[in-house]
Amino acid sequence: MISNPDLDEIQGIIISGYSHLPYSAYLFGVFGDQSRAKEWLTQITPQITTALWKQDPQGNAIKPPQGINIGLTSSGLSALGLTSTELKTFPQELVDGMSDPVRSRKMGDTGASGPEHWDFGGELKIDLLVIVQASSPEALLALTSEYRSRMGEFDICIARAEEGVRLPNQKEHFGFLDGISDPHIEGAPTGRTVPKESVKAGEFILGYTNEYGILPPSPALNSGAKIDDIGKNGSFMVFRKLKQDVFAFREYFRLASENPEEEEFFIAKAVGRWKSGAPLVLSPVSSNSPASNDFGYASTDAHGLRC
Repeated sequence: MISNPDLDEIQGIIISGYSHLPYSAYLFGVFGDQSRAKEWLTQITPQITTALWKQDPQGNAIKPPQGINIGLTSSGLSALGLTSTELKTFPQELVDGMSDPVRSRKMGDTGASGPEHWDFGGELKIDLLVIVQASSPEALLALTSEYRSRMGEFDICIARAEEGVRLPNQKEHFGFLDGISDPHIEGAPTGRTVPKESVKAGEFILGYTNEYGILPPSPALNSGAKIDDIGKNGSFMVFRKLKQDVFAFREYFRLASENPEEEEFFIAKAVGRWKSGAPLVLSPVSSNSPASNDFGYASTDAHGLRC
């Protein structure tokens, strides 16, 4: 269980996707002077949206009116003063980065998808990411302008900026209901209390036991007399910008089908769900079942014939 004193040390984006804040901006920055970067980090820390949500008189969690969260890359941590020895206490994936040649090949990021063709994160070095989320375009513009200005004051260059907005009706680009499998972290203030919908905090947040009852390793600093756990209440995040070719996806199944009904069935078989979110395991021939994960995998579909 995440105890209340720790919730204000956990970034809110770890426990919530902020579905009520559909407009977002992503500011990718590069640090200039180290001391100025540290000063900026000190000033922005109290403004970060945490997992400690306020409550209404009935005890229900009140969702934050805006979202400000940050992430640091390996080069960003180095720019802030961490030594190579200290960086080795972080996962190798983070230290290497996605553009590392060996890692790129493992992930299939080759050819036209190679790092040299990326908009950022490949040849364009990134030290940090500031994520701004708001309820309206106007609110997003105001927040983004504010944080752009603050970053400039502390010699932080915004190397790239991206914006996004959630599609209506909780759909993703291929037309499927999205977010069905988003897990609920035990102790998170989202109001859901059904045990089977919760996972141990240690599966996502450092400093807590995971589903195996194990405390995962955490980044640390050797301050001489003691080892400081600098990872506790933190997590790891991956930001990847992908091109989704919706037309090619639909055209592939259209050409393989004899009629629209068969086309939708083939698409559902490929994804494992109908566009309504109903899983094929529970509804193998139609989309009548509700969107859920209430099935037992092998015990429900032992040979994988329905899904």
